[in-house]
Amino acid sequence: MPLADKLELGIITFVSIGLYLFDVGAPSEVYLGLGAVWLAAIIFIQSLIRDLSIMARKSVSHRKNAKQNAPESRCLCMESVAGISVLLTGFLLMFAGNATVISVDGILKSVIVFVVLVLGFSMRSLVVFLKPLRIRSEKQHMNIIVKW
Repeated sequence: MPLADKLELGIITFVSIGLYLFDVGAPSEVYLGLGAVWLAAIIFIQSLIRDLSIMARKSVSHRKNAKQNAPESRCLCMESVAGISVLLTGFLLMFAGNATVISVDGILKSVIVFVVLVLGFSMRSLVVFLKPLRIRSEKQHMNIIVKW
């Protein structure tokens, strides 16, 4: 396992434990739709931080060469598909007037965040290709030029 993956798993564990230990000011009750929007935000933030760290590790010349040799495809990153789906579900629940309130204590919040971050980690290299429709693992999917 590469060092970056070990570091990310360590950060996921640290964030989850820290959320439990320092659960100060976080609400113990949340509307279902707003909770879904927060989960989508966690997915997007994790993906953004990972992508920025990958870009920081690459040299400028490597990025220029990668663009010249990059394949074009109709595809989406699985993390983006999951984040958009959860975000839209949350907005639909919020704007449809759903007033379902869920109670979450510190342990449950930590477990939910841990599960969401681990799922984001596990689907980091999955790409949904649209023609033909399939899901495939692509380690360097940042180099794919999305074409519609």
